[in-house]
Amino acid sequence: LLSLIVRMNGVLTVCVLGGLYAVPGWRSAIVALTGGFISCIMALALAKVFSLSGLPVLALPFVLACYLVFLGLSPNRGGNWLRFWLPEPTLPEQSLEQMRQASARGVDVTSVALRAPFSGTWQVWQGFFGEYTHKVPWQYALDFIQTSSGSSYKGLGSSVTDYHCYGKPILSPAYGRVVDLRYDVLDNAPGEVNTAENWGNYIIILLDCGLYVLLAHLQKDSVKVAVDSRVVPGQLLAFAGNSGRSPQPHLHMHVQEGILPGTRTVPFHLTGVIENSHDFTNYTLRSCPKERALITAPNRNAALKKALHLNVGNHLQFEVAKTNHKTASATFSVTMDLAGHYALESKSGARVSFCTTDDVVAFYDRTGPDDDVLDAVILSIGLTPLTEGSITWTDQVPRRLLPMPVATRVLSTIIKPFSTCEQSVYERKWDPILQIWTQIGKHTVSGLGPFNWTCLTEAHLCEATGLVKFKLIANGETTIEAALAAYGVPDDNEGPDITAAEPASA
Repeated sequence: LLSLIVRMNGVLTVCVLGGLYAVPGWRSAIVALTGGFISCIMALALAKVFSLSGLPVLALPFVLACYLVFLGLSPNRGGNWLRFWLPEPTLPEQSLEQMRQASARGVDVTSVALRAPFSGTWQVWQGFFGEYTHKVPWQYALDFIQTSSGSSYKGLGSSVTDYHCYGKPILSPAYGRVVDLRYDVLDNAPGEVNTAENWGNYIIILLDCGLYVLLAHLQKDSVKVAVDSRVVPGQLLAFAGNSGRSPQPHLHMHVQEGILPGTRTVPFHLTGVIENSHDFTNYTLRSCPKERALITAPNRNAALKKALHLNVGNHLQFEVAKTNHKTASATFSVTMDLAGHYALESKSGARVSFCTTDDVVAFYDRTGPDDDVLDAVILSIGLTPLTEGSITWTDQVPRRLLPMPVATRVLSTIIKPFSTCEQSVYERKWDPILQIWTQIGKHTVSGLGPFNWTCLTEAHLCEATGLVKFKLIANGETTIEAALAAYGVPDDNEGPDITAAEPASA
């Protein structure tokens, strides 16, 4: 009986610590096994103590061991332990998939997501750990300038007005409340610095997460907000200047722990921006740009956002053709659960959650029975930026949604046990003839040498009716092809009352 109690407590501790509370990985496996060993030792010790009173030990060692590990490796210690524990306990295969996908999409508890504090294209003059002034404790900071033909100024650059970024609008990078500002510091002449008032004119915004954003070196008397005013992303705050410790007009931005200007900085990243370099032009939700990188704040496509916005009760009906040349109809409904999560659900009960922001439409958390048509929808538009222009971007898609051969699936699981997602590369272009956006996705299972596997998806997005066509191509053959047949909201009394899709859109 004592042996059974010891093993029970050890197994429970390992399963709960490593399987429900921690992000799956080699580190969580080591912590879980260590916790299990501690639980076994406690079970032996407590059994001896409790034997004097005749009380059973039961699961007390398991509870004590778990609490001991939670306290010893608390997220309050910061650093990598912030990433170690899950926000909510869940099954390991689900948590690993969710964490990897969320991190690729710019959601990370160890880094603050900020929008670009400007419009147009700016260049990173000094990045994280910059060689000039971005040293500890201000190592997590970005300096931005504007350039034309490789130069940050026109003419001789002898006046601040010669610099391309001088006087350009500075926008709020996040939701928050203005807690401190200054606007009376004179702008320096190019090449001069004001070391007595390092930050020059600045604005400090208290974020909803409790941290602070500092925007510094602003133009004198250009601040357009007041202390205690609420700001939203994209709101005009001030204009770029050359005040404080600034030898030429530029914008300094960092996230800090305290309210006083210049307190210790913390990691952050830019979200919803386009990175332009010599090698690529890529839309990303997680950018920590290097020096000289060009960052563009893209214009949002309001028509595309409206077309892809799905309200509760909406129905989408597609005519589907598969490899066997059989045609069928697939209908998806938009639902919402008690937690307020929107989902696209098929008649079979297969569902995928989604959210729509000003920047993207993102699908996540696929649950329910098998449904290859719904999986094809997810692969086609799983992460869709709501921006203007032809763009490329990457995403992490769940490996289980890919229609790969069984041998490839087994091999990838063995070789990459802690990688439930694979990288997908998307490209979207405007088709002037059809008047639609064509979105191509390339989904690759890599790291398997000669057994690497790839499939393609193609989606047609209409700015009037949203997703009007999609197809999945595997092994060089179109396995699923679907076209929107009808869409709309069902009538409460008469059942579905959905409108036929416009022929031009289809």
